[in-house]
Amino acid sequence: MYRVHMRTMKHIYLIAAIWGSAVMTTRAQQAAPDTATRNMSLTDCINYAYEHQDSVKNATLDVKSAEYKIRETIGQGLPQINGTASFQDYLRAPASLAPSGLFSAHPTIDFNAPLAPLPFGALNYNNTYSIQASQLLFSGTFLVGLQAVKTYKELSQRSLTRSKIEASVSVTKAYYQVLVSNEQRSEEHTSELQSHHD
Repeated sequence: MYRVHMRTMKHIYLIAAIWGSAVMTTRAQQAAPDTATRNMSLTDCINYAYEHQDSVKNATLDVKSAEYKIRETIGQGLPQINGTASFQDYLRAPASLAPSGLFSAHPTIDFNAPLAPLPFGALNYNNTYSIQASQLLFSGTFLVGLQAVKTYKELSQRSLTRSKIEASVSVTKAYYQVLVSNEQRSEEHTSELQSHHD
């Protein structure tokens, strides 16, 4: 009984050791955070803001959306071609019902006569094709819509420019605040060194 208990405990310790080493290995393989300092110019900081600031990204997407809307509106004024094709396979040839004596050599109309099928021929398949083309010659609403979409594009481009200017101003202010702060710290550090030296 003691041996069985010891084997079980050995297995538990072995599984715990393997699991613990696997956890430690996965933690060791994670990349360390980048704590290195970078020297960036004001232009680099502004370009970084253009690429990563949400308002600039959204304004850029609005400009692209306006360009697609212009293409869509212009497309409505271009020639339109529509085509259809259909294919029917009849299991039985189509037929119409009529009184049986109607198409004999001596036609008589008897409403009590049994109905007989009249086939439309040996028709098993039916194909239908059609093509339709149209061209917009003049439409006031099309012209007004085209002008409205172009105005929308201009507004979205102005919004992008405004977002970039705001980002540039914010980054420039922050950049120069950091420079002033660093300059003040270096002056304080220099004055402390001189006071310790004297």
